[in-house]
Amino acid sequence: MVNRGADWFVPLGDVQYETGAYADFLDVYDKAFGAVRQVTRPIAGNHEYITSGARGYFRYFKKKAGNPDRPWRAFKAAREWKVLLLDSNCEYVGGCGRQSRQGRWIRRELRSTSADCIIAAWHHPLQTSGEYAGSADSRGRASKLWRLVNAGGADIVLNGHDHIYERFAKRGGMQQFVVGTGGKNHYDITTRAPGSRKRIGDRYGVLKLSMRANGTYEHAFVTAYGKVLDSGRKQCTNEPR
Repeated sequence: MVNRGADWFVPLGDVQYETGAYADFLDVYDKAFGAVRQVTRPIAGNHEYITSGARGYFRYFKKKAGNPDRPWRAFKAAREWKVLLLDSNCEYVGGCGRQSRQGRWIRRELRSTSADCIIAAWHHPLQTSGEYAGSADSRGRASKLWRLVNAGGADIVLNGHDHIYERFAKRGGMQQFVVGTGGKNHYDITTRAPGSRKRIGDRYGVLKLSMRANGTYEHAFVTAYGKVLDSGRKQCTNEPR
């Protein structure tokens, strides 16, 4: 996809099992995804932090990952589109709530942006139909970030953690995708979470987002073999409040 013109690649955490060690990033991750490193904008998952301070992750990605003191960051993905890369490993980054440093940054960033469409990405999903369905830990982390970005007018939320693909109907103006299909073992679909519209638990692949300057986006789940198993077109409709 990068060779055909894709501008960005956003791994959604747990990108190097099991512990996010630097040597493993070099020996495994780099061989699979090193070729797209220039366009990669990663976020950290819980497995990166199994190595103290997620040192392997920050050492490998360098400035592309921010830094351990401030891993949250943003970039302009396309005309009228902004992406917030957040860290839901709240205990390691000073919290995820409204008054945390990350929370205050989110509110400032969203108040100051003029982008029509906003994507927020972090690791732990608010909802999932996979093995983490009903996880109080995942929901507790995600709910704090969800409230902040929803109030700021975000339109899309991207999560990993559960090793499935799932697309949800819009909730509170935001559409959630879970995309944990990057290469580790798949997880079972254990239920159907409220608002779930599509669930795939047995295919490796990526979510392709085509972002338009007119406030629309096209989404497609594309398998490792290039087959599209889910797709659609939506409008950015959320407003700050």
